[in-house]
Amino acid sequence: MPEADAAVDVHPGGRPRRYLPLVLLPAIAGAVTAVLATVARPLMPWWMNDFAVYHAAGSVVLHNGPSIYGLAVDTGNFTDLPFVYPPFGAMLFAPFAGFELATAGVLWTFVTELCLAAILWLSLGMVGVSSWKRRAALVVVGMVLFSCLLDPVRVNAYLGQINMLVVLLALVDFSRSTPHRWRGIGIGIAAGIKLTPLIFVVYLVLIGRGRDALRAVLAFAGTVAVGFAVLPSDSRQYWLDGMFLSPDRIVLGFPTLVNHSLSGLLSRLTGTTAPPTWAPLVTAVLAGLGLAAAVWAHRRGQAVVGMLVVAFTSLVVSPVTWPHHILWLVPALVWLAFARWRSGSVWLPRLILVAVIAHSSLSLYQYAQRIDGGVVYQLTTPGNLIATFGGNLAVMVPALALLPVWLRRLRPEPGAPTQGTPASGSGVAESPKADPAAR
Repeated sequence: MPEADAAVDVHPGGRPRRYLPLVLLPAIAGAVTAVLATVARPLMPWWMNDFAVYHAAGSVVLHNGPSIYGLAVDTGNFTDLPFVYPPFGAMLFAPFAGFELATAGVLWTFVTELCLAAILWLSLGMVGVSSWKRRAALVVVGMVLFSCLLDPVRVNAYLGQINMLVVLLALVDFSRSTPHRWRGIGIGIAAGIKLTPLIFVVYLVLIGRGRDALRAVLAFAGTVAVGFAVLPSDSRQYWLDGMFLSPDRIVLGFPTLVNHSLSGLLSRLTGTTAPPTWAPLVTAVLAGLGLAAAVWAHRRGQAVVGMLVVAFTSLVVSPVTWPHHILWLVPALVWLAFARWRSGSVWLPRLILVAVIAHSSLSLYQYAQRIDGGVVYQLTTPGNLIATFGGNLAVMVPALALLPVWLRRLRPEPGAPTQGTPASGSGVAESPKADPAAR
């Protein structure tokens, strides 16, 4: 099957527009960055709060400082913030450390918005939007809409978080426009920055993409090796001393109100800021069920759904899922907007689409923070209800739990493997022949 980008994006004379995104997406990202840096920045008191920590870690790498895990950064909003990612993650920010923090923050905002544009571009290709003009227009609309309304996108942008890059790297490996020999590498690099994408390696094995899984493992091992070569002491602390196994490096007693994982819910139910000892067993079982559901979806010809089920499963079972981690909501909403159903009207999926965007834009979980009692209030029954149903668990859990109901109503994706069809080497379909009405 020909790759969609090569097959569709052509000049009238037949010359390919293969490199169009390399010009278009940076231009869009630059425009959005200019708006954020000049208009939104003064209105956001937490602007580049998390990036300040990344910048400090990059400075340690660039100037051969003592230790990235000895950092205690004062961001103006918080004091003594540590760097919690693998050593390879710190190395990515060394180039930004060559600039003073304000300038580096603008540059990182551009990278973040470029990643968002690329996520939208790839997601639209996965659902069959093959016209480059329509795809470009929808990227612009999506960036404006999601940057204004989706809480994870907003928070990720003004904190200067790294998650947009992590999602993009994983998403690339499920696109048919990615050459076969490169598939899996993005997931491995993403896992070297942040460990949660490792769940996709298991998924690749289960759907018959063993070579892609191997490339992911080798890429991940490569990031660890580079970390040992550049930051040997920090790498020993993180990997050999077991730092990577401890959720305490992330939570730090932070209120579970903004932990939108199952562990956060269980912590609130037990009246503490730490999950019960049996929580890992429950999350392990749910991880297995989520992977099984994703494989089932893939075998029914729903490759995009399978990918998204794995992504949201990882968010539910992760020890910590902050609001800005839920960026998989972006490709999920793109999919929902273009999903092809077997029968009935399309009003219900569109209504769900609007409801999810509205729920995310309201950020109801934050209201519990504004009520007297703060952390104490969230541990009460009303506070837990606000934190849970106002947070992303209210979207992720019903969608996953009702998968057997709504998956059967979907038409198979064009070009996707179906039940009994080998899945080896397959990505997510980007077919120019898919449902012309959806273009």
